[in-house]
Amino acid sequence: MLNTNKYIKTAKFFLAVLIFTNHGISQTNLVSNPSFESFNNCSSTGCNDWFSSINTNFKNYGYFNINCSQKTSSVPLNNATKSNRYPHNGNGYSGVITYEKNNLRNYIQALLRDTLIKNKNYYIEFFIAYGTAYLYGANNLGLLIADTPIVTNFKPLPVAAQILPYGNPIIKDTINWIKVSGIYQAHGGEKYITLGNFSDNAHTLIEKVTIPMIPYYDGAGYFIDDVSVIPLDSMFLQADAGRDTNIYKGDSVFIGSRICGLTNVQWVDSLGNIIATNVPGLWVKPNTPSYYIITQNVGGQYSTDTVHIGVMQKLPVKLVRFSASIFTPSGDGGREQVAVLWETATEINSSHFILERSSNGKDFSKIATIKTKGAGVYEYVDTAVPLSFGEGLGVRFYRLKMVDKDGSFTYSKIVSVSLTTNNSPQITFSPNPAKESTTVSIHLSKAQTIQYQLINAEGKQCSVQKQAVPAGNSSFQISLKGLGKGIYWLKIEGVGEKQLVVE
Repeated sequence: MLNTNKYIKTAKFFLAVLIFTNHGISQTNLVSNPSFESFNNCSSTGCNDWFSSINTNFKNYGYFNINCSQKTSSVPLNNATKSNRYPHNGNGYSGVITYEKNNLRNYIQALLRDTLIKNKNYYIEFFIAYGTAYLYGANNLGLLIADTPIVTNFKPLPVAAQILPYGNPIIKDTINWIKVSGIYQAHGGEKYITLGNFSDNAHTLIEKVTIPMIPYYDGAGYFIDDVSVIPLDSMFLQADAGRDTNIYKGDSVFIGSRICGLTNVQWVDSLGNIIATNVPGLWVKPNTPSYYIITQNVGGQYSTDTVHIGVMQKLPVKLVRFSASIFTPSGDGGREQVAVLWETATEINSSHFILERSSNGKDFSKIATIKTKGAGVYEYVDTAVPLSFGEGLGVRFYRLKMVDKDGSFTYSKIVSVSLTTNNSPQITFSPNPAKESTTVSIHLSKAQTIQYQLINAEGKQCSVQKQAVPAGNSSFQISLKGLGKGIYWLKIEGVGEKQLVVE
């Protein structure tokens, strides 16, 4: 997310006031351009009202906007993501590097519209999202409030951010924007905010995040959107006990919120017992349906909230895993077979399993009955494959019917495998994975008009087309527009089929 050759003539700070309502009370955001909507130029000056840690005239953070046409700064795809990343709000967002093997960092900062007042409380909030073009997820991405702007040459600083994700975990969610929020009491005179990782590599936790796309940037990077610094006396911060939910008996659930710095708090259970103080949220493990009450006092604002937790009995069978894989045993003429494997952790009053198979993901039939054994690993080898293409797809779907002693039953998830036939002509794609289109290459012994189908992982037919193909080696292009990301199969009637990944 570095942009080391981009300059701006001056750091512009215009008065942009964000007014919104929470519980009917008007709030004023002290951050100008909080959702990175206003920008001067995608490729050179970046986002207005935000600057870097090198100096106020030099941009070295990432900036991305729907209205930017350059691939490096476009939305939803850009040089920091391998999957669609839309803004949390509006059209733009920013980004920073939070981990790199040479301790490289970059930061984004802004001048607040007003200086913070001594002993006054402020509510701070921002949203972060993992950049999927990076190999690692990391922790420590926080917001620093300071009297002066920071200056650093792409290196960590010996300072501590006041607002961090609650518990400071490694952020590795590849789909969602994560809200970070907290309460800050000013010492007076603060007027700058800076976002980034201020810790060095020795004090930063990282973890590889598995994304089935390459290449990666060898580091950790995150997007930032919707930054707010709001005087607490201009809003009402309602106590939040969390959402009512149901859990299985023996499981735990997190209740409350994840607001940093929220300490004047008390939790009471349904029996009136005080179970926690000075924490915005906690894990509970009730054995019966229960409710919990939070009371809080923030800067003289008193409020309460209640959350209800239902408790259900666990299913008789706890399935740990269920999978299917293709293998070709030796001495069988290269004939493919499917090994279906499942493992249980518990089996309470369980009678037997029924393994079912389908060629379209909808119509299943029984292929085996297996008695339960108390818990453990089970395996069944399906030798009745591959079926001919005339009998259905080259894809086989499997599901497990778990039957109790009283006759009740539940189903597992559906898993699938893609089969081939040794006598089918070769089908290749370029590219694969593909986005809007791909080129299909096949070899036919004679010229003919073929019919091909695109079928998704659930067995649903997404497209049917015809194509005239000459004899010999030939190729033609197919459109993938309108298809969602995922795994598809291109089936050519009388020829064969091939797996295609749409990204």
